[in-house]
Amino acid sequence: MRSSRAAVLAPLTGILAAALFVAGILLSGNTPDSDASGAKVVAYYLTHKSDQTTSAFLFMYGSLFLILFAAALRSGLRGTDRAADGPATLAFGGALVMATGIMLLSGVTYALAAKPGALAPAAAQAVNVLNNGVWFPFIVGQAVLLLGAGAAILRGRALPSWLGWVAIVLGVVSATPVGWFAFLIAQLWVIVVAILLARRASATRADAAKSGDVVAEAPAGA
Repeated sequence: MRSSRAAVLAPLTGILAAALFVAGILLSGNTPDSDASGAKVVAYYLTHKSDQTTSAFLFMYGSLFLILFAAALRSGLRGTDRAADGPATLAFGGALVMATGIMLLSGVTYALAAKPGALAPAAAQAVNVLNNGVWFPFIVGQAVLLLGAGAAILRGRALPSWLGWVAIVLGVVSATPVGWFAFLIAQLWVIVVAILLARRASATRADAAKSGDVVAEAPAGA
């Protein structure tokens, strides 16, 4: 029974991941562009040190829950049809790459925000350029996660097919210059998927409990 309870709760980690990511975005604000001077970068992070540090930690913990959700997603999609095994595993691999990319970005942001006054302007400028350019793992991981999940949904029919098509569209958009927009919309997709997977697991658990009751009562009625 404990394992079935875990199956109900595991998908809900996606809601936690989405909430942490959205909160991180709201706190991060409009950080300096790659062409900002070192003095401007230092001044920005001195002014927004608390917000940027908190945002970095929110993204870090969001990445943790993203991995947990991806594991639950893989399990939920693979359990319906063997044809969904491949793309479901692909989606999980994409989530690992995406989480790594997000943690890389948040780590560089934390390096800037932790002690901005200790950075020389030239060093701050260099780290800021890096911070604006290390998003490739995040984007690639997001695209693979969504494309894999979309294909698994369409093949296995574990979830409504429209969720599969939405995931595929978002996966394609992820590899474009508006990939950040796809990231925001994907949080809504994750929340919906998390709720549906948890409800399905809950229904399965209830059916198993009823079956157990019937089996337990059978000898008495014999």
